[in-house]
Amino acid sequence: MQAQLEPRYVLIVEDDTFQGLDLVATVEKAGYDALGPFADCQSVLELLEDFIPDAALLDIRLEGKETTKQVADILTDFGVPFAFVTAFPGDVARRMPEHRNAPVFSKPCRPVDVAALADRLVKASPVP
Repeated sequence: MQAQLEPRYVLIVEDDTFQGLDLVATVEKAGYDALGPFADCQSVLELLEDFIPDAALLDIRLEGKETTKQVADILTDFGVPFAFVTAFPGDVARRMPEHRNAPVFSKPCRPVDVAALADRLVKASPVP
């Protein structure tokens, strides 16, 4: 009998419903459990009080003037690998210079690239 592998969770923060659902489908097809898509930071912050994912894909700009900076800060504190998936890649350096070393993927992304990114992030996770 083979040992059952623990599920690996990828947090998705994306305020565009269709893009968020595409990211979820791609992550799940890659073999991971998707958390989200979350369209606002408050919902994510509530989740992070009780559960820490293995990896995360974050849009930078959300509805209005909200950014995912606070989420990125918390993920960094917990050592969770993440990447920005955004239509505004220059925003990382301008709005979140402390996260400028995080991977940045420009939207639109090909599903194969998102799957490879999720795989790379999960494998870099400190969770065994």
